[in-house]
Amino acid sequence: MEVGAILRSAVTDSEASAQGDLKDLSQEGCLLELPASSAALLTDGLLFEIEFCFPNGTRFTVKAVPRHKQADADRQTLKVGFKFDACTADQERKLWFFVREIEREAKRYGEEADVGRLPSMLFQSQSAAVAPPVSRRNLLNYPTPMARRLARVAGYLDAQLLELQQGDEVDSVQLSRHADMLLQLAEEDIEALQFATRCLVQEPLLVRHGLAVAVHMLALAGSNAVPRDVRKALAASAMIHDLGKGLLPGELLAAPSLEPAEFARLKTHVELLQQRLGRCQWLSPAVVKAVVVGSNERLDGSGYPTGASAKGLSELARMSAVVDVVDAMRRSRADRPAWRIDAVYRHLLHSPHLFDPRWVKRYVQRFGLRPVGSLVRFSGGALAWVQRLDQQGKPFQVQLTDAMVPPGEALGEVLRGDVTARLGDMVEELAVST
Repeated sequence: MEVGAILRSAVTDSEASAQGDLKDLSQEGCLLELPASSAALLTDGLLFEIEFCFPNGTRFTVKAVPRHKQADADRQTLKVGFKFDACTADQERKLWFFVREIEREAKRYGEEADVGRLPSMLFQSQSAAVAPPVSRRNLLNYPTPMARRLARVAGYLDAQLLELQQGDEVDSVQLSRHADMLLQLAEEDIEALQFATRCLVQEPLLVRHGLAVAVHMLALAGSNAVPRDVRKALAASAMIHDLGKGLLPGELLAAPSLEPAEFARLKTHVELLQQRLGRCQWLSPAVVKAVVVGSNERLDGSGYPTGASAKGLSELARMSAVVDVVDAMRRSRADRPAWRIDAVYRHLLHSPHLFDPRWVKRYVQRFGLRPVGSLVRFSGGALAWVQRLDQQGKPFQVQLTDAMVPPGEALGEVLRGDVTARLGDMVEELAVST
């Protein structure tokens, strides 16, 4: 249920506005989620116009006054509660209709979901594969078309994380729908999708990490020998595998070091997520065990949550552990900066007691020493993001940049073909946490 909202001043001539998402609606007021940058626009007591934009094209404008604000630094958002002001009788009738239809739509996805019921007319016509015309995410900048499409899946995970924090379970219907969407993107262009996972810097870390692990697992598993339903379960499990950490105190995740008791609490994130999967009956228990649980286990039994050793770990669990740790080590953490990919590979290859050497070697062979999504310095001095590789693992498409920052709109020229003939050999990869 995506309802966009446009916020404008109702008392000044300023053209400043903000786009956001409707999170709650009553006949007296509403709750909007806006970009953090909109804070400068908001003044307590100032009168605003809010235009609601429903998926079927219906628009409704009402005046309102902000009453309370709550910032979320991790998600770079602002939740603002508004009280409607001087509604006419016609506006009150329409608000009653909108509230009723939103509640009806919500029942299609509740604990006793009736997915066979037709959606409200307000929510028909908007394809799940197309971004809504008005939303907070419309104002977020993504450097590639694939990144903009992947942001739709990121938006779902972001919303799912919030719902978990509010005590809800994982939404089975939405997880299935977005796992299908991710599979479709992977089947269309896996390299563009790999690069897109490095472009979502405005998303919460748990969302970025889950998507990157899912995409790289799909690429490593391949599409020929693995049945589609298994690949879908793999993608879904990987997308959400770390969301249980969002149910732990923020200071625990941000701590540069953990005492034994704190680490023991951190390890409960796996069980916390498993407890919220009760409605996902379509999700294979074996795949969930291999990905959600297995990604944290180690061959010598030193992992968690079960302390399983080599004999108790499936091939998928062994693969999951490798993919998970590669992505985690390439991102900055409170206790260390991001690692370069060659250092990550050396660590894994020198730890055969922890990680299956066969899957480490398969990972290196599949993604190479300069994977798609790497920031590379060439011998000619240029910096560029690797977007595609040829069959020999050499860069076939790169995008130039002047700064050691994650991929964004300010990227430069795209070069294709014999890149090394123009830029020289690849000298080194630069660690940039995304």
